[in-house]
Amino acid sequence: MQDSGTRKVDGGYLAFGVGPRHPVLLAARTYDELPKAPASAPTFLKQDMNPGFLLLPDSSLLLVLSVSSLDPSTATTLVSRVDATPRQLWSVDVGGTCQHAEVLAGSLLVATSDPSRHATAVDVETGKVLWQFAF
Repeated sequence: MQDSGTRKVDGGYLAFGVGPRHPVLLAARTYDELPKAPASAPTFLKQDMNPGFLLLPDSSLLLVLSVSSLDPSTATTLVSRVDATPRQLWSVDVGGTCQHAEVLAGSLLVATSDPSRHATAVDVETGKVLWQFAF
């Protein structure tokens, strides 16, 4: 479901730089030294490891799984879409730990461990939350 590695895009590979704020950077080849992060690079937080790309059948859809805070008592899970430049297009707070993610008919469906937001549907183009399901 989550891949902490790189993602192939036109013009190279997207990879996460070092953090605590991990910028998404574009490298020409897989094992090239990552360039210095420009001020415009989108950055993501993760408490226990680097942020990661969600593994989905459509590898052109670049979705990042990260957290909202480095404080475990307040952190929630974020899903963000980036493009190949890299630039952040949108970000959605989906609640607890991501247990499953799937794209169906242009919607990203995310199931989490949070009973107040057990499932969330997000429009992959706009990042708009379409619906949420709770217990």
